[in-house]
Amino acid sequence: MRSFIYIIFFLISTGLTAQAINKDSILVKGRYCNKAKSKIVFTLENHTGSELIRQNPMAPLQIFKWNGKTWEQVSQIGYCACGLVQCPPPPEFMPFYDHDVLAFEWDQMQSICTDSQKGTKEITWAGRGKYKLVFEFKKERYGESFQKEYFFKIR
Repeated sequence: MRSFIYIIFFLISTGLTAQAINKDSILVKGRYCNKAKSKIVFTLENHTGSELIRQNPMAPLQIFKWNGKTWEQVSQIGYCACGLVQCPPPPEFMPFYDHDVLAFEWDQMQSICTDSQKGTKEITWAGRGKYKLVFEFKKERYGESFQKEYFFKIR
C-alpha cells in the first residue's frame, strides 16, 4: 500500500512539473531594428529543461505586420511552392529538444501564388513597419498548443 502511495505521489509530482514549462525559457533572438531590404536572421533556443513539439515545421515563418489597428499575416509561399510539383505531406510536428538551437532567415519578401497551373508567383517587399514573429509549440502531441512571439521592426 505504501509503495502505491509513493507511485501516485511520483506521477502527480512529475505531471505537475511537466505542466509548468516556463515559456520565457524559449528564447527567440534577432535584431530588434533591421535595415530595409536586408536578410534577417532569427534563432530559436529551447532552455525549458524538456522536449517540446514544434508545430508545422515545414510551413514558412509566421510573420505579422502591424497595420495600425490589427496584425496582418505576411503572405509567404511555403512547402511545395504553388502546387506545381507533387510533394509528400509535410510532417505536422517536429521535436524541439532541450538546448536545441534553430536558425531561420527571412529576406523581408512576401509572396503569393498567382497561377498554380503554371507555378507563377508574385514576390514583393513587405515594407517598413512593426512586425511580430510567432512560433507554435506543444508539450505533448495531443496537448494544448502555446505560442512564443518576438517583436521587431524594419526601418
